[in-house]
Amino acid sequence: MKKLFSCLIFFLFINSILFAQQDTILAKIGPDNMTGNIFKERFELTPQVYKNEDNHYSKKEDLLYSLIAEKLWSLDASKLGLDTTEIMKTTFKALEDMFVRDALYKIEVMNKIEITDQEIIHELKKHFSKLEVKTLYSTDSTEIFKSYAKLKNGLQFNSLQMQNDEKEKSIEVEHGEFQKAIEDTLFNLSKGQYTPPVKSKAGWFIFHVNNINETSFTSENLASEVKSAKQELENEKAAKLGEEFLRRFFTGKQAPIDPEISRRISEKFTSILQEKKIREKIPDSVNVYLKPEDFLQVEKDFGPDTLNKIFIKFENNPFTVKDFLRYFAFEGFYSREVSPEIINAKLNARIKQIVEDELLAREGYRRGLENLPEVQSSINMWRDNYLAQLLKDKFIDSIKVTNVEVRNYYNGIGKEKNPNDIQVNIQEILTDSLEVIHQVLNELSNGADFGKLASIHTKRLWTRSKGGEFGFFPSTMYDEIGKIAAKMKIGEIYGPLKTPNGYSLFKLIGKKEKDEKPSKPFEEMRSELTKELLGKKRSEFFINYTVNLANKYGVSINQNYLSSIQVNDFNMYAYRYMGFGGRITAVPVTLPFVEWYKPWIDEKKVVP
Repeated sequence: MKKLFSCLIFFLFINSILFAQQDTILAKIGPDNMTGNIFKERFELTPQVYKNEDNHYSKKEDLLYSLIAEKLWSLDASKLGLDTTEIMKTTFKALEDMFVRDALYKIEVMNKIEITDQEIIHELKKHFSKLEVKTLYSTDSTEIFKSYAKLKNGLQFNSLQMQNDEKEKSIEVEHGEFQKAIEDTLFNLSKGQYTPPVKSKAGWFIFHVNNINETSFTSENLASEVKSAKQELENEKAAKLGEEFLRRFFTGKQAPIDPEISRRISEKFTSILQEKKIREKIPDSVNVYLKPEDFLQVEKDFGPDTLNKIFIKFENNPFTVKDFLRYFAFEGFYSREVSPEIINAKLNARIKQIVEDELLAREGYRRGLENLPEVQSSINMWRDNYLAQLLKDKFIDSIKVTNVEVRNYYNGIGKEKNPNDIQVNIQEILTDSLEVIHQVLNELSNGADFGKLASIHTKRLWTRSKGGEFGFFPSTMYDEIGKIAAKMKIGEIYGPLKTPNGYSLFKLIGKKEKDEKPSKPFEEMRSELTKELLGKKRSEFFINYTVNLANKYGVSINQNYLSSIQVNDFNMYAYRYMGFGGRITAVPVTLPFVEWYKPWIDEKKVVP
């Protein structure tokens, strides 16, 4: 091991020399700046549409223009006062609390972790060693401890194996094959030593190290294993420090709840979930979800008197029923089993978690952690995403089409050739759960069939029996789904895309130009054409509105710098695990929206 240790010390020395990289402004949007490092992070953590293409510059442009549009909409939303609406005070507040708790976790846990070079070297013994191990086994604890006493009195391990009629054959043990506690014990032994009796699900074992073999390594895998060893040590110490902090923090703290209100909420949730399971024909193997509108229905059913009652009795600023339901709705609620007993048990567990989360967040606010630069950066990034969507929702329902417009649109089909008039066919998995998305992506990477997964997981009932297939539809329909699909290649998969109905993961399976002439009489096509024309009108409105916003607030882009930014196109969907629990996407999912940029440039009459 001497060669390994000397190489490791040199590597740790080199690895400690860090070079600061100055960040540069990539774009100015109104009073705010977007730096290259922020853009690079957003690019690499955002799924890309053209995953099989090598034209990174085109993809960088598309994301940058989409992010600029999002920022412009956010700025205007604030001007219109949408940042003070009820949804921002409740739903977004729950997200903000997560970042404050995460900052508290970093201070109380992550910043207190100390890992020495010697600890890393010790941990690496497991990574670069293989143990030849013999075992004694028994299902009887009395018998195994008798064997252990014999070993301590000097009986040889091999002799004891023969007495117990066990085979002398050794097994080879590598890092990661056993539970950590057992592995730590084994790799701390020298050749010829043995463990005390170890309990497992199968019974009791005593392990004897017969031999230790050192494995070979290169500079590349040494670097990788050092990183892995550091992460393992960090996780172990973080878990211990976190448990110690929580134990101290919650000692003496109480926040009782009103049991009668808890019972009524449980009954409401159970009723909605049971009815939804029957109505949507959800199989027993699939979760049933409460959606935002379900929580609003619960609020409506309770009425103002109940909503204003105190539910969670914090010492200061107690939660009303309305406060609780809005907070609860942020992460949603689901269950496979919808019996009253199961729903009540899950609800109680979530109430306990919400109480703990709120107490931790309040401690973070007491310390002013919401004002830390890194917390502000994350909060502002998500606030832009939320406000942009709120402003879009404000306008989207106001855009209408008349019967006359639909008739004229029908009469004009085929008379004007539009290069954007294409039809697409997709298979889709629509779900309320990021857990399902994560599971599906893993199964797809292992070769699973998209259609089979869609028939199991998609909540869009009319496509489930067809493996999630839509059939051909104009790319102007289904909002961003159609627009994105039109830019994809057949066989590509995109998503998840956050839509008003849930998270959409879809695969393009067909693409063709739109029919030159109407294929059916007007009355048969009225509904389809209404949706198509509505999509066109919305698209035109958002393009024109964004152009006006770009002129109103001002936009400038350092195109040369954009060209020089090196990015990796992983096409992955990453999560950020928050301190003290919780998980969100690593960055907000920004909907692709680039169509505004060319009209804006043309209007300014400058070369992009």
